[in-house]
Amino acid sequence: MRCKEIAGLKINTLFDSVGNIKEIAYLSAEQTKGSKGRKIIIGKKLQKSLSDYYKSQRLDKRPASRPLIPSQKGGHFRPNALVQLFGKLYADAGIEGASSHSGRRSLASSLAAKGTGVRVLQEILGHRSIATTQKYIDVQESMLVSAVNLL
Repeated sequence: MRCKEIAGLKINTLFDSVGNIKEIAYLSAEQTKGSKGRKIIIGKKLQKSLSDYYKSQRLDKRPASRPLIPSQKGGHFRPNALVQLFGKLYADAGIEGASSHSGRRSLASSLAAKGTGVRVLQEILGHRSIATTQKYIDVQESMLVSAVNLL
């Protein structure tokens, strides 16, 4: 997800009224880049982490329309503040040259290496153009070897 999308998440975007995690979440046009809503697939590993977060943060005690990840002031993060936070987290972890967008690029490259088609990646990343999606995919030697070995 983009920082703007993460910043705009509400509890009820990812959880139903009794606290069950949704497998597919829908983002409104206001929450996304551009003027088109999109769906987000919540993978099994992330579902587990979000479920733990729900319990540890006692989200069942908060109004469902409140931010999923509140800022220090209790409201939504501003997207730029989240961009800066990602930068700090990467720097603290000793990861040089990473940005808030690095996770999206890593996701695209990892899924491509496992054989996921570019059209599926386009949907996952929420790109309008396949050309944009292709720019996200880093070709790895293992991908080249796998491709040649298909013969």
